[in-house]
Amino acid sequence: MGGIWFVKDPDIFIRNRWMTAIHVQILGVLNIVLCGLVLCSLIAISTRKVALIITSEYLIDNSRFESLGKIYWNEITGIEKTKKYSLKISIKDSQSKNKKNNLLKRIVFNIQNSTNRGSIIISSGLLDCDREEIYETMSIAHENSIQ
Repeated sequence: MGGIWFVKDPDIFIRNRWMTAIHVQILGVLNIVLCGLVLCSLIAISTRKVALIITSEYLIDNSRFESLGKIYWNEITGIEKTKKYSLKISIKDSQSKNKKNNLLKRIVFNIQNSTNRGSIIISSGLLDCDREEIYETMSIAHENSIQ
C-alpha cells in the first residue's frame, strides 16, 4: 500500500535536496515488488499441508518457500542441532544446485543460507513437533539408510 503511495505522490516524501521524485518512485516500485513476492511466498507456504516428511528413503522439506523438497538420505552428510529451535542439515553442494527451482526461490535460498553454505536450516518453531523429536527421527532414518 505504501509503495503505491510512493509512486503516485512522491513529492510529499522528499526530505532533502539529494532526494528527488524519481528516487522515491524507485523505492515505491521496489516496495510493491517485494510485498508481492512476500505475498506469493505466504500463499505458497499456506497451501502446503505437511511441512516435513521423513521416510526411510528420503526427507521432504516443505517448511519454507525456498525449501529444496525431496532430499535423499545419501545426499545428506550430517544432521546437527543448532540454536534453540533449529536443525542444520548438511547436504552435498550439488544437491542445492541441481534443483530446478525458479529464480526467486534460488535467490531467497542463497540469501537465507549465505552463512550456511552446503546446508539447510529447519526451524522446529514452524512445525508441530519439537526439535528433539525431529532430530531423533531424522538421525535414525539417516543411519538406517547408510547401512
